[in-house]
Amino acid sequence: MTATPNQRVNPEDVDRTLAAFIRPGQVTEVRAFGMRWGTVSGYFNDPMKCAAAICQLSGGCPGVYFVPNEINPDLLTRAVNRMNRRPKATTADKDIIRRRQLSLIHNYSRWPSSTI
Repeated sequence: MTATPNQRVNPEDVDRTLAAFIRPGQVTEVRAFGMRWGTVSGYFNDPMKCAAAICQLSGGCPGVYFVPNEINPDLLTRAVNRMNRRPKATTADKDIIRRRQLSLIHNYSRWPSSTI
C-alpha cells in the first residue's frame, strides 16, 4: 500500500491491510507527516473510521502510517477515533504492549542504481 503525494490509496487496500495487522477492538495510532500544519495523529479502535481517516489523508502528504503493534489502549483517550492536529504526544516505545510485527521501510528511490 504505497501512494505518493497527490495520489490517493484504494479504500479496499486499506481495509485489507488493517484487517491483516489489527485485531478487533485493538487500538492503533494513525500518523501523517508533512501536512501544512505539521504532524497529525489519531487513535482508533473502530476499523471503519480508521480506514476513512487514512483514505482522507492519503495524497495530501508524503506519508500516512499506522502502528501495527499492540499499544496501550489508554492512548485512545488522546483522540478517540479521530485525527488531531499538532498532537502533544504520540505513541512512544513505552506505549507498546506487544510487538507482533517488525516493519521495515525501504525507500528504493534513494538507493544507488548499482545496488538495486
